[in-house]
Amino acid sequence: MGKKIILLDIKRHHGEIDWILPLLYKFDSSYELITIFDFEKTFENFMKNKVLFELWNKRNKYLYIKKKRHKFFFKILYYLFKIFTKISKTKLLNFEEYLLDKITDLKSFLNDIDVKYTDIQFFFIASHNRTYLPNFIKKKNAKCKIVRFPESPWIFPSKEQNKNYNSGGQFKKNFGHYYLHTCKANSNFFLGKSKNIIYCKNFRYENWWRKKFYKKISNNKFFNILVATRPPYREYLSKESYEKIILSIIKAASQIRNSKIVFKIHPHSKELVYLNSILKKSKFNNWEINNNHAFLLANRADICITMITSTCLDFLSLKKPTLEFYFSNEDANEISVKFPHYAFNKKTKKWVSIFEYLGFLKTYKKSEDLVKIFRMVRKQKKNKIWFKYFNRFENWEKNKMDSLTLRKFLENKIN
Repeated sequence: MGKKIILLDIKRHHGEIDWILPLLYKFDSSYELITIFDFEKTFENFMKNKVLFELWNKRNKYLYIKKKRHKFFFKILYYLFKIFTKISKTKLLNFEEYLLDKITDLKSFLNDIDVKYTDIQFFFIASHNRTYLPNFIKKKNAKCKIVRFPESPWIFPSKEQNKNYNSGGQFKKNFGHYYLHTCKANSNFFLGKSKNIIYCKNFRYENWWRKKFYKKISNNKFFNILVATRPPYREYLSKESYEKIILSIIKAASQIRNSKIVFKIHPHSKELVYLNSILKKSKFNNWEINNNHAFLLANRADICITMITSTCLDFLSLKKPTLEFYFSNEDANEISVKFPHYAFNKKTKKWVSIFEYLGFLKTYKKSEDLVKIFRMVRKQKKNKIWFKYFNRFENWEKNKMDSLTLRKFLENKIN
C-alpha cells in the first residue's frame, strides 16, 4: 500500500495555516502532511509566530517553498503561451499542462521524497487561491479530494447588511470537491450557489486546540493592553486614520498607572515600519511589537483592542474584554463602503464595522472612552457587561460541524 498524503497550499499569509491546522491534527499519523508555500516571504513571516510554527512543524512532514525566480524561462514561455491561445482561440491542453508542471516542478519534488500523485488523498487550499494546482492534481489523481477553506475567521456582510458590497460568487471558478465556510454570507461571497458547501466551526476555537496555547502566567505588575492591528489601506483605512488610532490608544494607556501595550500586527507584517515610526513619536515607551499567536498574547492581556480585524473573535473565544477602536462612520465614503469591513445600521443610519453590526463588540473612537474602560477593567467593576458579547459569539459557533466530525466525513469519502 502506498503512502497517505495530505497536500496543503499556503498563499497569502499564515492565517491560512491558523485556520486549517486544527483539522489536520485530527487526521492520524498515518497521513503525512506536505506544505507548499507560494512565496518565501509568507514562510519567513510565519516563522515569527513561534507557537503556531511549532505546532505546524510537529504535524508537517515535508516542506516545499516556491522560489520567485525559479523556472523563470518557463514562466515567460507560459505567459507568451497564454497570449497566443487567447488571440488564436486555440486550446493546447497537453502543452499547457507540460508548462505548468515545469513551472511548479512539483513532480521533481515529489520524486525526491518518494511520493506519487496517486498517494495524495486530500489537497487543502484556501478559497481565494486561484492557482491551477487543484485542477492539475485532479488530472493526475481523480480520487484525491480537493477541499477549499477560509483564510481567516472573517465574516463577510450579506447583501442586506451592505448593498454596496459585491458579494456574488467572486471565486466560484476555483475548483473544489468541498468548500468549508462558517456562514452563508461567506459562502455567497466566494461561491454564490453551490451544493458542496460544508458549514463548520472555526476549528481553532475548540477547547482542545486553545489549550495548546495556554501558558501559566506569573504575577505581572503591568496593566496589559493588547492591540491587534491591520495595515493601512487607502480605500478603507488611511494612514492618517491608522496613526490617529495608534496615538489615541497610547494617549489613553499613558493615563493608566503601570500600563503596557503589546501590538499584535497582521500576519502580512506590511505595517511594521510605519507602526514603528508612529510609536517613536510618542513619549510613552512601555510598548512592544509581538508576532506570536493571538491566543498566547491574549492570555496575558487585561483588555484587548482590535482595528477592524477578525482577531477580535480570537479574543472573544477566550472570554477576554474586547472592544474595537476605529472611525467607522467618519471613514465611510463611496469607495470604503464597497469593502467587507462595513455594514449599514438602519436604526442609527450609520456605517459600522461588521463585528459591531453582528453584536460581538462595541466600537469606540475617543481616547477618553478608552481611559474609562481601562479603569473599569482594572478595578474589575461591571465585568458583566462583557458577557453579552461572549454569549453572542458562542451562539454564533453553535450547530456547525466540528473538526472531528468533518475529518470522519472526509475520510468516508475516500474509503
